[in-house]
Amino acid sequence: MDLLIKVVTQFFGNGTIVLGLVALIGSILLKKKGSEILLSTIKCMLGFAIMDGGSTLLLNAMGPLKECIFQGLNTKGVLQQMWPAYVACSENFAGEIAIVFLLSMLVNGVLVRFTKNKGFALTVHLQLFVAAMFVAFLHVTTLPTLWIIIISTIGSGVYNWIAVGVSHYYMKKTDMTDEFGLFVFCNWGMALSELISKIIGKGKDAEDINFPESLMWLKDTFTAITITMFINYFIFGLIAGVDFVSKLAGDQFWWLFLFLQSLSFSAGLAVILYGVKMFIAEIIPAFVGIADAILPDAVVGLDYPTAFQFSPTAVMFGFIANLLGSLCATVLMVVVGMPVLVVPGIQGQFFEGAIVGVFGNRIGGLRVALVASFLYGFITLFLISFIAPSSGVLLEAGAFYESAEFAILPLIIQKIVMLFG
Repeated sequence: MDLLIKVVTQFFGNGTIVLGLVALIGSILLKKKGSEILLSTIKCMLGFAIMDGGSTLLLNAMGPLKECIFQGLNTKGVLQQMWPAYVACSENFAGEIAIVFLLSMLVNGVLVRFTKNKGFALTVHLQLFVAAMFVAFLHVTTLPTLWIIIISTIGSGVYNWIAVGVSHYYMKKTDMTDEFGLFVFCNWGMALSELISKIIGKGKDAEDINFPESLMWLKDTFTAITITMFINYFIFGLIAGVDFVSKLAGDQFWWLFLFLQSLSFSAGLAVILYGVKMFIAEIIPAFVGIADAILPDAVVGLDYPTAFQFSPTAVMFGFIANLLGSLCATVLMVVVGMPVLVVPGIQGQFFEGAIVGVFGNRIGGLRVALVASFLYGFITLFLISFIAPSSGVLLEAGAFYESAEFAILPLIIQKIVMLFG
């Protein structure tokens, strides 16, 4: 059993390996030459590894900002961050999570094969998070392990299938692409953007804004992100205190340290986008090769960064608006004395804010992107605050996933089981 868990988590639970296998099998089914198969497989894995490396660089740069916000708010609580939450689940239920993860892909495949919605999730680590969420919530009940696995498998497979279908619908509707969808946890943010667009009307696209000559640097995405992030670092650094930032900076000047972090943040995003282009160029044809043989017309659901290319400027605006909404929610929780205080983990504010920003901008322009991202961040933290008390090991660990969306179905199932059990 331990060997099986290791194989699933270290081999099939590794996004680079799984997607490399998809590229390999797809290239073989497309009857490519041996050299082309090797090239496609390695380039797919390399592109994903580059994207993953860029994410690590970006997340490391977020660390000091997170510390400054914690210090500035002078508060602790449930941390809104994926990996600490996943670790809390896997330490207790690793075997069950691995089984649910694998079997839920079969459920997703069956739904794709026999329904009109063709969304097939293929982001691996995010699918592990969904499996872990279901297992953790159902372990709060008195259900036996077998039933926890069965219900979690079906629930995870259904959620994964729906999530890709929703994102693909909005990607087609906004003329992004018809070739793939997303498997992300902020699909309701896309619907929120559409609702806000109907209320306040459409505005100018973030990519088409005409800046005065003195602000033309804002047209360069990475320059704009670097400067904007430095302003964020600087403001929260001052709120946290120069002495506190100096401790983080070590031997560096505190202000230079913050500036270098803003450069690292932008560099991470640049690396992500480079990896995305390489990765998508290989994975889409390969997946088509597999889909034609096994799952006709299937639409692959990919990770957050694959959508950044469709509105790079909105990525920055979405992140900032989401961060502000999240911080406002945390401050309000402190003021009203919420029993479960949720502290922004910053990683979620970036990736989810960026996606809502991109879709908001494509749906209704920059103002919709800003309003939708702000409200998404604000509402999400309160949803987590209300849901966390029912999350078992997650609450005990003081961590929760960055999105409340994929906790709704496990919560509903948990309450139904407890009501009739």
